[in-house]
Amino acid sequence: MSRAFAILGAALLLVAALTGLTAREEQLRQSGREVMLSIQAVDPRDLLTGHSVAMNIQQTLAPGAACPPGAASQPDIPAPFSRGARHAPQWVALSPVGDHAAPSGMAASQAAALRLGPVAVRGRLSCVAAAEGLPAVVTLDIGVSRFHASQADAEAMASALQQGQNPPPAYAIVSIGADGRARLKGVQIAGKRSMLSWF
Repeated sequence: MSRAFAILGAALLLVAALTGLTAREEQLRQSGREVMLSIQAVDPRDLLTGHSVAMNIQQTLAPGAACPPGAASQPDIPAPFSRGARHAPQWVALSPVGDHAAPSGMAASQAAALRLGPVAVRGRLSCVAAAEGLPAVVTLDIGVSRFHASQADAEAMASALQQGQNPPPAYAIVSIGADGRARLKGVQIAGKRSMLSWF
């Protein structure tokens, strides 16, 4: 009997710890600075996996526009950003563009990034320069790559993002915490918001 109580007690402690961590993460998600970042459609074969939508945070520059300062060129892109990655942490500056934000540069420190834009987030920024006269593509990696939803919602989002040459505006809604970490809050596709909620 005492062993059963011990197992039950351990299980309850684990549940309490997980609930506490989830509540803390939700609090950080809600208290951060909210920004919207443009999402581009990805390979349709990889777009829908289970009940999640794969997101590629990209910005296509105007033809002839220069890449943001500090952005890595395609051959120099390191391993994908993660808190456990071995490469030196970088900070990406974000600046307002209409109703959303776009990367405006990358630097080695938060202070340096804030000189390039009003918001700084931990991550990596790359820019692929196209042929002369064609637009360059800027890709932002902040550790946010999938939005989990019900199967019906995920399928609807995936379908909207694959609307040929004229997909609707799509954005990742991200919370930038005081620690500089990005936390996904939801997505907005064709003006419709779908938000994450742990409770």
